[in-house]
Amino acid sequence: MSDEELLEKILRSAQGTKLAALWRGQWEGAYASQSEADLALASMLAFWTQKDVSRIDALVRRSSLMRDKWDARRGESTYGEQTIARALEGVSEVYREPRWPLTRASESVETLGDFAGDKGATDSLTSPIREVSESSQSPRVSVNGTDFSESVETLAPFALPLDEFLEARAEAPAALVGDESENMLPSFGLMMLFAKGGKGKTTLVVDAALHFASGVDWLGFPVPRPLRVLFIENEGPREPFRSKLELKRKLWKHEITGAIFVQTLEWGAFTLAEEIYVESLRGFVAEQEIDLVIGDPLDSLGIDGVGSPEDTRNFMELMSRVGLFSSLAFLLLHHPRKEGAQDELDEVQGAWGGKPDTMLPLERKEGNRARLSFPKVRWTRRGTRPAYILAFDPDTESFSVAHEEEDEERDHLVEIEQLLADHTWRTPKKIAAPCDDGGIGANVDKIKKLLEQHPDRFLSCNGAEIGRSPRGTFWNLAQEEAS
Repeated sequence: MSDEELLEKILRSAQGTKLAALWRGQWEGAYASQSEADLALASMLAFWTQKDVSRIDALVRRSSLMRDKWDARRGESTYGEQTIARALEGVSEVYREPRWPLTRASESVETLGDFAGDKGATDSLTSPIREVSESSQSPRVSVNGTDFSESVETLAPFALPLDEFLEARAEAPAALVGDESENMLPSFGLMMLFAKGGKGKTTLVVDAALHFASGVDWLGFPVPRPLRVLFIENEGPREPFRSKLELKRKLWKHEITGAIFVQTLEWGAFTLAEEIYVESLRGFVAEQEIDLVIGDPLDSLGIDGVGSPEDTRNFMELMSRVGLFSSLAFLLLHHPRKEGAQDELDEVQGAWGGKPDTMLPLERKEGNRARLSFPKVRWTRRGTRPAYILAFDPDTESFSVAHEEEDEERDHLVEIEQLLADHTWRTPKKIAAPCDDGGIGANVDKIKKLLEQHPDRFLSCNGAEIGRSPRGTFWNLAQEEAS
């Protein structure tokens, strides 16, 4: 890219406002001194130029921050050379051109509109101006004399008629975890797992991540395809987390056909509140085709304040800059309120109840047991789901469903027999399906176990024997002639 193309790219990024102010020399009120502003501009340019020293120097000289001090000697080097050296030391990641553009229908207008300022900046980079032509039906958006109106108009239609909207099926599957009847984690959606400290959140999501990356069902929920997962771990030192992953990886028996990455830039201090980290994350997500970011814990990732409605809205906007709801899903780990609440949804710290697609409270029980409940699963057809009682195996660092919390009040054997009384062959998944989908609404692993434990009551066969899929095992009543 030419310098002009590079500067325009930065202007359209999350750092655009910051660059525009620094370029115009407007540092007072934002920095303690101009020297800090010089370092901020050099650091930003170090990221975007991939640490090209001569290009950083040339661009700084074109900005309104340029002054005689830049060439003043301090020992064997100049102030400018020392400033660039400090910038290079503080930037460990550099910009990578994405394999494909990350698009948001509102990005061009919103971003360019934020940078409107006074005309009169020096050199070739004038102040970005959003120009609206009153004579045209469509807004004309211009930066530095470059007209972006056409790209704004072609990003996406404002709205579609109902039938066209229904036909406009996205290429991405609806669910990353789950299926059409119970979508636990939608593509580009948000899931939140919350529990008190030391109750097993990190262990559970590490176990989940390996299931997701291998395309293996997790706690009975299908994983339609192997996912590409990125961990951002901000809680605790690096080595214990590495050791936990190392042990889990050694014990894992499935092939990881997706991918798992662990973020290492600014370990324990990565924040979406810093624009350079946002751009770094955006570039990595695009380059590595990440499906899911797991952030632990939420309150370290850049949320401002104590979690008020305004705080949560602002943090949702930070995640949307990276790709939430457009190209990326998030799983965030969080903490409950100290005072507790009557409703499980109100137990999470902050005003988060309406934001996530799925909320999962985790509670530790005695004897290597935990309770995982489902107070909110927005995209489900089955209504409420009983909580799971999870069994933890410390030898394999894994969780499994011991039983559903309502199991003591239900006789699953009787319910299965009543369902199969119509003599129709069914798979365990069909038997366990939600009641609205013709099942009994239970955990599929539990149903498989019960069917196998009672050959006197249930008969199994391969699907090919009854003209069905040969890949499936079908069940019916053993004492009745099934049709």
